[in-house]
Amino acid sequence: MAIDEVILEPVNEKLRSLPRGYDMEKPFDEFSLMLAHTVLSEKQFADIYWPAFKKYIDTFVETGKQLFVFSEGNWLRFADFFDEVPRGVVALQVELDDIYEVRKRNKTITLCGGLQNAVMSRGTPQECVEMAKRAIDTLGQEGGFILSENKMCSYPNDAKSENVKAVAEFASQYWL
Repeated sequence: MAIDEVILEPVNEKLRSLPRGYDMEKPFDEFSLMLAHTVLSEKQFADIYWPAFKKYIDTFVETGKQLFVFSEGNWLRFADFFDEVPRGVVALQVELDDIYEVRKRNKTITLCGGLQNAVMSRGTPQECVEMAKRAIDTLGQEGGFILSENKMCSYPNDAKSENVKAVAEFASQYWL
């Protein structure tokens, strides 16, 4: 049996059994991690990983649901695979790649990021606000962007509280 039959098909069936459209009670209908791509060549990704993952994404397209993907490591070399995914279906948190380069390569997925943990943990509140403003101004122009950290903040040193507060206050008041 293929991995998509064992793992993904039960998830796809669950999604198909739910009412069509996304769940207004939560930000995304499902959360997924992309980890294996970090050790795969582009050919291996195309032959092994992408066919099953594309079936999974197609179920979100079919059911009108939204998928959040945290992509660990570098992802940019696989951006072209996602060109065929319709807008508004997949949101991708960009961890190590330059989010501005990812946007140049792919216009269809919603990008999550723009706030570098390194700056959030060691920068000043003003530097963090400037980083947030650049991300919103550059990536938020056409939609398909969610301002967030580039890595999950798991430890107190991942971001200073005064920097998080400054960015939150700025973002809540700033409009394009």
